[in-house]
Amino acid sequence: MEYFLNAARQIDEYHALANHKTGLPVMLTGLSHIHKAHFLAALSEEDGFNPPLIVLCDTEGECVRMCGDINTMTGKETALVYPAKDLMLGEVDASSREYEYKRLGVLYRMCEGTAGIVCATPEAAAQLTIPQETLLSRSITVKNSDTINLQDMINSLLALGYSRCDQIEGVSQFSVRGSIFDIYPVNFPLPVRIELWDEDVDNISTFDIETQRRIDTIKKITIAPAAEILFENNRVFSDRLTTFSAKIRGKHADSVKKRIAADIEKLENGILPDCDKYIPLCYNEETSLFDYGRNIIICENSACTESFKSAAAQHSEDLKMLFEDGILCKSLDRYMLTKAEYQARAEEMTLAYLDNFMRGHDIRLSKLLTVSAGQVAPWSGEYKYLLEELKAYMRDNFSVIVFAGTEKG
Repeated sequence: MEYFLNAARQIDEYHALANHKTGLPVMLTGLSHIHKAHFLAALSEEDGFNPPLIVLCDTEGECVRMCGDINTMTGKETALVYPAKDLMLGEVDASSREYEYKRLGVLYRMCEGTAGIVCATPEAAAQLTIPQETLLSRSITVKNSDTINLQDMINSLLALGYSRCDQIEGVSQFSVRGSIFDIYPVNFPLPVRIELWDEDVDNISTFDIETQRRIDTIKKITIAPAAEILFENNRVFSDRLTTFSAKIRGKHADSVKKRIAADIEKLENGILPDCDKYIPLCYNEETSLFDYGRNIIICENSACTESFKSAAAQHSEDLKMLFEDGILCKSLDRYMLTKAEYQARAEEMTLAYLDNFMRGHDIRLSKLLTVSAGQVAPWSGEYKYLLEELKAYMRDNFSVIVFAGTEKG
């Protein structure tokens, strides 16, 4: 990492970015993807860096690529991807909650201060999610020598969105076999085994999900919720749906009430319904990724703006169809920030814009800086041609660092 940090510190425009803390944002142009990753990786290693930093990219593919390059440069998991959630608002037979688990894992790490940089699309950042206070207060911490009631633990985990199985195979599952309690928390990279002596925690360790062999012993584990929508319990959930249903009016009221009644019946039978559509009824405050971060850097602002417009338009069309089908109704229609709200939050929190080319922007800036950055053509393998190209950069006073895959190289 010292190579990249030292190289960045030789660039005046990087200093302007690293030293900019408040006020109107700066804009740096002339940066291709790899130069943005370099600046962000170096920024994360500065003494004054204040995580978590949210980095907005126009596509999820770009988020994944950005995180991969930043982590390669820092040599550790500095950057995380916060994906957009596929909202299941209609009636579906089965749905994958993989992205929801990833989102919760990132949010928890942002709360505990172990997420340096979080890369997200505008759509992901604007989607409503669980408030920080709820996420932290509903998390369960288990330490060595703790005394736990196994049945209470099981009930608590089920209420947090975890599922019980004979042997865990993936994230958000847990199993109980005699005195062995296995769980794969959404906020932990490995499954965890808690061994009990009666009701006392005798040992906590990570283990390999394939071989079931122990990896490392740990002193404690905090288990974050496995669902973004958490009511206090099924009774509270059922009562709130009953109260809401009684107030529904309009053309498709009967259809909406019928579907809510089916969900109430599931709750009374101990089954948690697919409840993405009930987030407007769940929390007293609206929370998005913006509420978990401190500052934002936007990569390719025009592309991010268009990305949000496209996602918002598609979301609006989806809601319109669900209203016409009698699935949603008034007060069950709020799942992401509006365009005006997204722009307001972004402008309020943005420290810098990193763009490849200068484009027309209707935004106020404290500085507009152009970085002289170049990227060499793919190398054919001939040292002669590589040397000629690098010498040309050195004649123009560039600093050149060459990385090879092997010592011989």
